[in-house]
Amino acid sequence: MNLVFMGSPDFALRHLDALLAFPKEFCVSAVYTQPDKPQKRSCKPSPTPVKTLALQRTLPVIQAENFKAEGTRSALQSLFPDILIVVAYGMILPPAVLAIPKYGAINMHASLLPKYRGASPIHQTLLNGDSETGVTSIFLDSGVDTGNILMQKKVSVSLQDDYASLLETLSRVGPECLLETLRHLRSTNFKFRGTIQPKDSHSYARKITKDMAFLDFSKSAFTLHNQIRALNHWPVCHITLPLNGKSTLLKIFKSEPIPDCVLCGQASAGVLSLCTRDQMHLKTAQGCLRILEVQLEGKKRMPITAFLNGFTLHVGDRVTGV
Repeated sequence: MNLVFMGSPDFALRHLDALLAFPKEFCVSAVYTQPDKPQKRSCKPSPTPVKTLALQRTLPVIQAENFKAEGTRSALQSLFPDILIVVAYGMILPPAVLAIPKYGAINMHASLLPKYRGASPIHQTLLNGDSETGVTSIFLDSGVDTGNILMQKKVSVSLQDDYASLLETLSRVGPECLLETLRHLRSTNFKFRGTIQPKDSHSYARKITKDMAFLDFSKSAFTLHNQIRALNHWPVCHITLPLNGKSTLLKIFKSEPIPDCVLCGQASAGVLSLCTRDQMHLKTAQGCLRILEVQLEGKKRMPITAFLNGFTLHVGDRVTGV
């Protein structure tokens, strides 16, 4: 099975690595990935994780800006791919490209489609507090994550999961789903074309933006906890609080919702309702938010105990989301 792989981040790397583990079944003839981009600190162009792996395995790497030029499409056509494998590539493929592979283009998506089509399905799963998600393999069409469903694998989501842990789970299950999908297609002589997605049950996961890190304490502890764990990779939720006589920004990476906190009394939303050497609670509209891991600007991430041992806070101090 002659495959051309298209992907960029670590999530995609895990799928490419799985394909390369079975060279007698799958021949990856080339890898397409995003152009090198400058890093924030060094400003030096840095390759995508997929490019790094591909070069290690001596695979041809193509970093096309787009597929508008006839020459770019012809180069892909010259590879005579049976199937395009597209995993978090970062580029929408036009119909002329989708028509090139003999049996179509397969995309791996990190949700149970048609739920959470779009750019941020993992974030949206956590933001909504879902207890279940999964991965879906689909045939790509001209829409955004609208193609026929080939296979799905479900996973459970706990209240302690955050973006990193859920990404790790889906990065393990996704490659398994991809391999099973390809083997099933081959077993049917590529006649299996999947099932049409229901038209009335879809939802979209919009792109994550910096303003989503604002914490609104008029919401419940569960809502804010979901927000913190969904965004603790980027942009990271943060608050300002009075510290050593001045307003200081504090990033929050981990939390725990306490719906019925007997320790915090009748404190109003948005205040520090409990502060000891090892515990810090913030009052919300419904329940309290126990803070577990934080970071001051210019400092390393630290458990809340380390932070509280170094700074003095007072019950009743008002905090604000930023």
